[in-house]
Amino acid sequence: MKRLIRLFTASAVVATVGFLAPAPAHAGTDVCAGLGVAVIGSTGLSTPPNWRTVTFSFSLNGAVCVPSGSTTVTANGTVSGACGSSSGAGVATVSHPHAFPQDHKFAFVSEGTVLTVTGEVVGTVSAVEDPNDTPSCLQGNAVRFLINGSVSFNHNGCTRTTNTNSKYPIHTCT
Repeated sequence: MKRLIRLFTASAVVATVGFLAPAPAHAGTDVCAGLGVAVIGSTGLSTPPNWRTVTFSFSLNGAVCVPSGSTTVTANGTVSGACGSSSGAGVATVSHPHAFPQDHKFAFVSEGTVLTVTGEVVGTVSAVEDPNDTPSCLQGNAVRFLINGSVSFNHNGCTRTTNTNSKYPIHTCT
């Protein structure tokens, strides 16, 4: 009976220590929400059929990220297409308050105001032209877009591919 009690106690201690041990930094995910601004290259995006490939940068200051507590998300990459119909790929960084920033590869497709993100960043957000943007999509060369919603950051890996057999390159992340 004493052997059984010792075995049970040892098993409980091992289980408790294993449960309480911190997870490695790469094991978790962050979910971040907020409103940010994407700046589309110097030429911006225009109306179809004027398809372009340009760079973009994105910043979300004042984000709410759980569980890391981060308040800053940034991203850079390329976008191909026109206002209302585009795709792209890039790298997003979540600035963790207690760790080094971590990069996350992603791809996205945008139709209308719906932007769907795949890869190491996953989610569906709203992407609308900044009403203060000059010139606008209607005038050609829209540069600023407001991105609103939430995404999940993970470390599942991302192999980006580009299909060039369409009006503009379609980027995917698998």
